[in-house]
Amino acid sequence: MYKSVVIPGEEIGTAEEFICGYGTFERDGKIFASIVGVLKIDENERRADIIPINPPPIIRRNSTVYGVIEDIKPAMAIVDVVSVDNKLREIAGTTQGTIHVSKISQKYVENVGAMLRIGDIVRAGVLQSSPTLQLYISAEHLGVIKAYCIKCRKPLIRRGETLYCENCDRVETRKIANDYGQIIPEWEKKA
Repeated sequence: MYKSVVIPGEEIGTAEEFICGYGTFERDGKIFASIVGVLKIDENERRADIIPINPPPIIRRNSTVYGVIEDIKPAMAIVDVVSVDNKLREIAGTTQGTIHVSKISQKYVENVGAMLRIGDIVRAGVLQSSPTLQLYISAEHLGVIKAYCIKCRKPLIRRGETLYCENCDRVETRKIANDYGQIIPEWEKKA
């Protein structure tokens, strides 16, 4: 059985009627909602659960994430991850991941700075989410999806396998995704 939307602190039953499930807690023999969601009662198990309406995104292995290159080291890039693909809700707080030089391309890359720059927006796959977030961009659909000129900070346009600044007449290299410049993540549209 499903009930309407409940809010944190709303009483949903007693400990004599149900056992606490996901999104609930018990106090003084009463069961309350701890999150916003839809109340689900399992009649067979006599269990009360709250199904979240808009759960926070969870980064898992094999997820696809979007982020901004925050720092470059010779052997790795540090990425501020801001969203998970196919999730409307942004990630709360700061979530940083790393892209090791060996996970940038299927070809040999000697230095991360040759393929990524601070401020680049990337789409990356998740190799590992715990204890540290490790990302990769070596697949064809992963990599830089938007980049800015290192000299004038104007957006770069794709010309074959390189990026071009119309303002400075500069050519720059990146590990670009196959759909570079064709998509804009939801979180960037709001900026």
